[in-house]
Amino acid sequence: MRPLISLIIPVYNVSAYLPKCLDSILRQNIDDWEAILINDGSVDNSGKICDEYAAKDDRFKVFHKANGGVSSARNVGLENACGEWIWFVDPDDWIADNALMILSETIKKNDCDTIFFGIDYIDESGAVIGIENRDLILNKTKEETITAADYPPQNYLLSRSLAEFFKLRFSNGIHTGEDLEFQYKYLMICNRPISIDSRLYNCLRRDGSAMRNPRTLDNMAQDSPKVLKNLVDFIIYNNIKESPWLAPRLNRTFKAVMSSNYVVASHRTGLQKVLRDANRKLKAAGFTCYSDTAVKTGVTDIRLYFLFQSIRKLIKR
Repeated sequence: MRPLISLIIPVYNVSAYLPKCLDSILRQNIDDWEAILINDGSVDNSGKICDEYAAKDDRFKVFHKANGGVSSARNVGLENACGEWIWFVDPDDWIADNALMILSETIKKNDCDTIFFGIDYIDESGAVIGIENRDLILNKTKEETITAADYPPQNYLLSRSLAEFFKLRFSNGIHTGEDLEFQYKYLMICNRPISIDSRLYNCLRRDGSAMRNPRTLDNMAQDSPKVLKNLVDFIIYNNIKESPWLAPRLNRTFKAVMSSNYVVASHRTGLQKVLRDANRKLKAAGFTCYSDTAVKTGVTDIRLYFLFQSIRKLIKR
């Protein structure tokens, strides 16, 4: 029988953290789930741990592959998931004990294709260092539900059939921003999102995590133009219309391209063309989201944007 929820967990060299993640799934008080574990070429004991849990419970499905990055691992999960719903879980994080029961009851009571929920941020000592609460929003428009905040892929449940209909996948070769790209694409195509006032996900903030890696800014400078191009191409191909929630996020994506490449100068070749092409395509599709002065300047001449940023930096000293 098809499980209700597929949890997709990309695994790479996290043997010290993985058991806590998988134990949190085993503790769930419903049985209607599967966990897709993708061992992405780990060189520690992570792959062995995956196999051990699969031997204990056949709801754990393990796939071993050569290292290709988190996007390729998540894509293996998407291609092999059988559940009606998808939840992306990072292997050093864990889910609340009653998370799947709450989500199951929410699904039964609501006609929805996306469920947002809250998250706790926890440091390695176990202290809660931040929280993201979500309001209970059940009968509002799509705009009202998703305009207020951004959602990382770990704290929303998405419809597998909807993702499959649009052949939604993570873009390979992108190391920073791949989750944001996937998120924006999914939010463009979902129709009936809701939000519940429960915090169901625990996110570990650790020193060795990807977002704290010193290469992250360099990756952002290199990858943000690809993310922008991919988003614009998706909009054009699927005839997506401009909307109040999407406009500021596209504007923010333009800014991320410019600001990251202002800080890191080694990836600027071809940057002006990427910005102008994106601008031209969005204008032709009726978008006005890049009305921000800084974005307009950078699209016209990225050198002017860099100059203005340098002047602002000098003034602030």
